[in-house]
Amino acid sequence: PAACEVAVVPILFALSRRALARAPFAFATVLALAATLASRNFLFLAGDLAADCLFMAAHCLDLLAAFAYLARSVLIERRSRDVSIGFAHLLMPVQQAVSAYYWLQAFEAVPELVGAGVPFEALQIGNCITLGAYLGASALFFAEAMDSH
Repeated sequence: PAACEVAVVPILFALSRRALARAPFAFATVLALAATLASRNFLFLAGDLAADCLFMAAHCLDLLAAFAYLARSVLIERRSRDVSIGFAHLLMPVQQAVSAYYWLQAFEAVPELVGAGVPFEALQIGNCITLGAYLGASALFFAEAMDSH
């Protein structure tokens, strides 16, 4: 698990180096904002400050990725008729609905787990907003698919 995550970093860097070269300031700004939010609102789960902050940073970046997914659906005028794109638009809201349900219902807010700030509220609100972004992207995709027929 940890070795796999480390092993995938060079592959991800190779795939994204052109995008990073085009907008290094935007990339650094997004990472700085996610790191700041994560360092001010984190759960005390692992007992390691860095791991706990990285957990929250992953959720912050997931929220931003959902907005990028929604922006892509809004801005791309012509879509491919590939089945995998429709499947992704169907699956992403379902996957995020499970995550939102987990943070809203299945995982109780325990004050002893709060490392700093309001992490439970940040996770609950962030996951609901992420779900909304994926639902919006799916609605746009399927509305356009139905309109073209």
